[in-house]
Amino acid sequence: MTDLGMRADKRANHPADDSAPIPFSLTPAAEALAQQGRMAPARIAGNLVVIPCEPWCTVDHVEQDARFAEDIYHASPRISLSAPSMTGTTEIVEAWVSQYPFSRSDTAPYLAFDAAGTGEVAELGRDVALAFADQFEAHARRLRDMTASLPDGPARPASTGQ
Repeated sequence: MTDLGMRADKRANHPADDSAPIPFSLTPAAEALAQQGRMAPARIAGNLVVIPCEPWCTVDHVEQDARFAEDIYHASPRISLSAPSMTGTTEIVEAWVSQYPFSRSDTAPYLAFDAAGTGEVAELGRDVALAFADQFEAHARRLRDMTASLPDGPARPASTGQ
């Protein structure tokens, strides 16, 4: 084969498109994970790969551009609750499902819970998250009971602090 033919052959076997996924085969364990969710492209240390991704995950793993596989995370859409304050409203609770599937320690999904909107996140397992949800519902019932004792009339502006 001529030098020109060899160069053409190399181009055919190695496309110039650097964003094309790198071909690979999954181990049986990874294949089982892939069957549970979906496969999604991800960028790790600048390399485009394909990873199993949870159906609830909304993260763009290519944009995430993780440095290491352990840095890849899944996250669901966030829900939040704001409460009236003297200056308008304050976010008091934010929660979402999160997971670090390639972590060297715990890889199970958890409820990420930011109680004060500060970015300090508690990682709650299912049982603890359900117990907290029960407490939250009980608190809401007590809030309704307190509100029922108020007289009817025009609403007070939340910003007065009175």
